[in-house]
Amino acid sequence: MRFDVDLHRYTLKLPNRLAGGKPLEMSVVDAGARDAEQTIVFIHGFGGRAAYWQSQLETFQADYRVIALDLRGHGYTDTPTEADGAG
Repeated sequence: MRFDVDLHRYTLKLPNRLAGGKPLEMSVVDAGARDAEQTIVFIHGFGGRAAYWQSQLETFQADYRVIALDLRGHGYTDTPTEADGAG
C-alpha cells in the first residue's frame, strides 16, 4: 500500500498573518510516531509542494516523525495577495 499524503495532511491557521488580521492557512503533512525521538522536516524548493516528498515520508515514517509543509503560495497553502505584501 502506498503512502497517502492526504491522509496525513492538516491545515494550520496562523492568526494575523494576512492583511486585515486574517489568518494564513498553511498545509502540513505530519506522519509517523508523535513520540519519536527524532523528527525529520522536509521543505520543498521553488514550485514544489509537500507531496513531492511522498516516497521519503513513506520510508522514514516507520522510525521518525516526519513533517512536510507546503510553503506559502505552494500546494494547498494560501497564496499571498498584493494586499498581503506580495510584490
